[in-house]
Amino acid sequence: MASLSPEILERALKAREDFPTFVSLVWKFTPLKHQLRWMRELKRLADGDLKELLIIAPRGSGKSALVGVLFLAWMIGRNPDKHYGLISYTDKIAWRRSKAIRNIIQYDPVYRLIFPGLKPDFRNWSRESFTLQRADTTDLHPTLIASGSTSAIISARLDGVIYDDPHDEKNSKTPTK
Repeated sequence: MASLSPEILERALKAREDFPTFVSLVWKFTPLKHQLRWMRELKRLADGDLKELLIIAPRGSGKSALVGVLFLAWMIGRNPDKHYGLISYTDKIAWRRSKAIRNIIQYDPVYRLIFPGLKPDFRNWSRESFTLQRADTTDLHPTLIASGSTSAIISARLDGVIYDDPHDEKNSKTPTK
């Protein structure tokens, strides 16, 4: 860490509280105008200024990467003792997003610079759910649980949920949906 410039260290510190800075460091892309607005609203959600946020946008606009992966990774870094859910239209889609988040937490050196104290708890580190090491070793709920929209996650005691593409044409045509 001694070889890192003061500017990088300052940006990493800012990224802990500022979602756009986090995105610029971890994802290394220039957000489009609509994504900048989403990031401002997601920051308001994280700060408690909003209780709910619904983003409706066409396929390919960056919702899954920005909200379903990066926002959740940032929230987990900021609140590692909380419990989050990620719901998609199938388990497999949710598990892909969960894997991306796990990979960021476990392997991304920039993420580890931003959130240096986070450590995986490999006793629960799977595609369906994962847990970070916590001070409260009696907490039986995972840090993140990922599932399809028809799965039961009620008992997970979630502090926040991201619904990323929670339905598709196939599961929306059923009488129940």
